[in-house]
Amino acid sequence: MTLNERISACPGVPEQPALVHKTWGCSNCNPIVFGSAEEGTPTGQKYPCGLGVYCDSCGTEFRGDFIVVDTMSKAERLEVVRDHVRTALRWQCDSTGDYCPDCRTDSTAQPETTHQGPHPDHGGLTTHVGTRENCSGPDCGPPDPEEEIREAVLDLEALHTAAYGNTWRIAREQEDTHPESDGSLRPIGIEPTDDDADIVVFQADDIAEEDAAYIAAMDPETGRLLANLLHEIAEDMTSSTLTPVQEAARKLANKINNRP
Repeated sequence: MTLNERISACPGVPEQPALVHKTWGCSNCNPIVFGSAEEGTPTGQKYPCGLGVYCDSCGTEFRGDFIVVDTMSKAERLEVVRDHVRTALRWQCDSTGDYCPDCRTDSTAQPETTHQGPHPDHGGLTTHVGTRENCSGPDCGPPDPEEEIREAVLDLEALHTAAYGNTWRIAREQEDTHPESDGSLRPIGIEPTDDDADIVVFQADDIAEEDAAYIAAMDPETGRLLANLLHEIAEDMTSSTLTPVQEAARKLANKINNRP
């Protein structure tokens, strides 16, 4: 449409610009009939329509204006807004229902963080949403530092009891069995030092010397001594304000309690 056509008067209603006539029609020239497929009076006319969709889980609603055609059924108009929220807002809209990004149930949704805690009514375990540290439920919230340390003590003591031997060393074998070899040994894993049995508690033919030395240093006896140290620190905790040593012990306990 040219500029003159845009600013010229509508042939049917002179006080109406031709652009409005071209887009929407008028009462004298091709008037719009807002029908629908259900009403049985479709005209093929496009028009703006307010459409909305709500989350079947939490009730969150999205509304917007969309161009539709009056030949569309209600289901087709709903699909217009569903397609928009799917592509632009990451909603899940399918045969199972409509779900906002926080409630979507398909495989692309982020797994919801939960933890087990007491039910407020009967005290039995139930699932709480979110992390335990941020939960307002009974017996939840940030863990008590002393309890956290004592939990790590029990864990280390159980690990010490279950482990084979008390002290470990690097297990080695001859690098080259040829009669003229220099007899050098290479690390192959970890073995206990306090047992005559030919047992390797951990074996990896390609383990580095430095890694083997570190694993050997973290033997069951070291774990038992750490448990004793944490126990003594927990026994001396009488204030909610932690000393530097107590804070270090809490961090160590948190690492032990939340190891992979």
